[in-house]
Amino acid sequence: MLRLGADRRAGAAPRRTAACAPPLSHADGEARIEARICRNLERHCPDAFLVNLSNPMSRVTLAINRGTKVRNVGMCREMPIGVVRLARLLRMSTRRIDARASGINHFTFFTQMQDRDSGEDLLPRVRALAPARLRMPVLRRRLPPWPN
Repeated sequence: MLRLGADRRAGAAPRRTAACAPPLSHADGEARIEARICRNLERHCPDAFLVNLSNPMSRVTLAINRGTKVRNVGMCREMPIGVVRLARLLRMSTRRIDARASGINHFTFFTQMQDRDSGEDLLPRVRALAPARLRMPVLRRRLPPWPN
């Protein structure tokens, strides 16, 4: 990590200790780390494209866009995690699902979901699952892993 310009893991929220006060905000701390990484990217690989997964994603991405020349996008992990969860509910491999989604950070909406093998539109099946699943208390239980 230090080789890339960061001296601590990104994503870990700063903790208050007796010796020092935390940064003004979590966004401030993460943006400073990302800025150091971006300076190295600008120097060593100016054509790089950065995919930012750190939180708070929108604020850090804004800081990168305003303070550096690095091409980047902020991406929430909700879309790929959502595909895994829905694949388990549909009892199918994640490799068979081709999905498109939109939204802001943790508010992800699947706009298309298709079975790569058959071409079937999977959204009607997902919608049919939702009402029954939402009424069942088993949602608090972890689903067993489904083979990919």
